[in-house]
Amino acid sequence: MPINTAALDGSYVGGTPGVYYDYLTGNPVTVSQEHWLVPNGPQFTPREVGRDSYENPGTEYWNIGAEKDIPTTWPHADRGMLIFKVQAQNFTNHDNIGLLDTSIFDIGSPAYLNRQNSIEPTYRHLLLWAKFAF
Repeated sequence: MPINTAALDGSYVGGTPGVYYDYLTGNPVTVSQEHWLVPNGPQFTPREVGRDSYENPGTEYWNIGAEKDIPTTWPHADRGMLIFKVQAQNFTNHDNIGLLDTSIFDIGSPAYLNRQNSIEPTYRHLLLWAKFAF
């Protein structure tokens, strides 16, 4: 069944307990017509959906840096050095997706499992700098 279908036990929606009702329409449905079920009763406790039953998209951050020191021979500058450094944050420019809205109470809304709403603004950043140390 499609991932955006869910049914609640009738005891939650004022219907007949033991009968499932579609979350969006409120019509009675069978178990095979829905993807997610919200049952009621102690007999369902061992069959609850546990943690990590749905994996959100991952994130990747690849940060690198390089530095080069060049000694100088300037006598009045205490024989200092030029330091050049480059840093790149998220240099692969990976599209990182944050946590998706997986609440069954948001089924039918534009927010449910919407990847566009969860894109993190972690774009590639380059930093170049040089300094003279003495």
